Amino acid sequence: MTPSPTRQEKENGAEMLFFFSRVFYEEPDLILVESVIEMSRKELFLFNFLSKERKVYFNEFSATKYTDVKSLILEYNRLFVGPGEMLSPPYASLYLDEEKELFTKETYAVSSFYKKCGMFFEKETIEPADHAGLELLFVGFLLQQLSKVSDGSEEEKLVKEYLEIFTQKHLYPWVFDFFSSVKEQSKEVFYPIIASAADSFLKSKFQSLLV
Repeated sequence: MTPSPTRQEKENGAEMLFFFSRVFYEEPDLILVESVIEMSRKELFLFNFLSKERKVYFNEFSATKYTDVKSLILEYNRLFVGPGEMLSPPYASLYLDEEKELFTKETYAVSSFYKKCGMFFEKETIEPADHAGLELLFVGFLLQQLSKVSDGSEEEKLVKEYLEIFTQKHLYPWVFDFFSSVKEQSKEVFYPIIASAADSFLKSKFQSLLV
């Protein structure tokens, strides 16, 4: 019988999701890059969620004093912002809705789900709620709440239900395609490393935290 995850394991899982959220949502700076390297040395071990090939890249990346943040900023905009067509659009509606536009029904469904669960964000009117960074942040928020409730309680059942509904209906149907796109389109090692780790984490470790 698989042992139930501890509160600390759930907290660690939430921290991983907050980390992934930050990488995909924020334009990179040196602090963010250094935090990626630091994650390889922490108990959370970002390294553990990488394939053998990606581990080689990660070792090379973390062994250097990476200072070329300007190239990462250009890559961030090339993949996720523009100008021009986004090569790896980070918005669920562009994968799930027939219109393939921003601020469509998926965007508003996700926004309503956030509010239902008590999460609000300041840029709602200018930043679509179905951004990958925000959806990962939200799942981390719920997992963090799960770590605080009593085992077997009604609160635990409710949070698990919210996690199940949101991941199955809103996150999983598109986010793995997003990660694949990042790995295929990026010219830098930085974003494919994170996309690979996030993909592996959601498919393996994350599931074990919901038992």
